[in-house]
Amino acid sequence: MRNSGLSALNVLPENLIIRGEIANLTRAAAAKLAHQDIVDQCYKAAFQSESTLTNFFNLCHLPESKENIQAVATYVTQLPEQEVFDRDNNHQQWKTNDLSQKNKDILHFFSGNLMIYMNSVKQTRSL
Repeated sequence: MRNSGLSALNVLPENLIIRGEIANLTRAAAAKLAHQDIVDQCYKAAFQSESTLTNFFNLCHLPESKENIQAVATYVTQLPEQEVFDRDNNHQQWKTNDLSQKNKDILHFFSGNLMIYMNSVKQTRSL
């Protein structure tokens, strides 16, 4: 399973969400085999392909977490904006990694970028 997962990670485009799911399955297999270098690689691949808060928190476990967390803010900014309606429900395996502005703000906040605070100061209406 570990070898098949690593092969898939090398072949699939980095922006496919299914690649993130494969990275998490590969990470679980590598963890059982105590291959920490592959576990670390899979944490990074999972966030890169599926930028969820859970995958972000997994990056915090890595030895170089400070560098990873700083790189998250830059990476998240480059992701395409999520469409309001998901038009193509038939091809879920081809869904790409895109985030709504709200999710981008959340990841920025947890990565230490306080731009979300600056945006909230500009709000004119009460919460």
